Amino acid sequence: MLSVYAWALLIIAIFVAFIFVISGPKAPISYLPPVCNIEPLLPCVQSTLTSVNTAHSIPIKYTVVFLDSLGVGMHLPANAISVTLTNIGSTGTNVYNGTCLPRNVSSGTRVICAVSIPGSVEPPLGSTTTATFDLHYYTCKSGVCTGPYVTAGASTQSMSPAYVPFYNVTLYTSPTSGEK
Repeated sequence: MLSVYAWALLIIAIFVAFIFVISGPKAPISYLPPVCNIEPLLPCVQSTLTSVNTAHSIPIKYTVVFLDSLGVGMHLPANAISVTLTNIGSTGTNVYNGTCLPRNVSSGTRVICAVSIPGSVEPPLGSTTTATFDLHYYTCKSGVCTGPYVTAGASTQSMSPAYVPFYNVTLYTSPTSGEK
């Protein structure tokens, strides 16, 4: 009886090994979750690198979300973020600028920074990418801003497809007939 179960377990183990072999090897880093770091008082919540299509008519988008935990407000100028990427958008190492919203930030507020990356060089979907970025800002207390300050950050994330917006459909009911 034990040998019957042993053969069954052996067949299952061979099947699982076969599935791993045909699915292809992946780099160990591809199993890790996205990582984003700025500094302790500006904790990074999320970073993404997305592509909408393969026709390259819509730019790749790099997005960073962080929290203002400085204890004072911030002012983020135009082009507050500059991201450095290698072989994304164009070949080689390139710097792309983007904006952050809101531009005038209260302490404790989440900030979203977005960078559009034009060009036709795009990593394959699912591949792991690393970005370094500089965040330019002023600190503001009682309406007086000092700076500018620059802090560096880094992120590692997978290239992912962007969500295509869906059309919204609104259904109305007729108040007189009650039909839907």
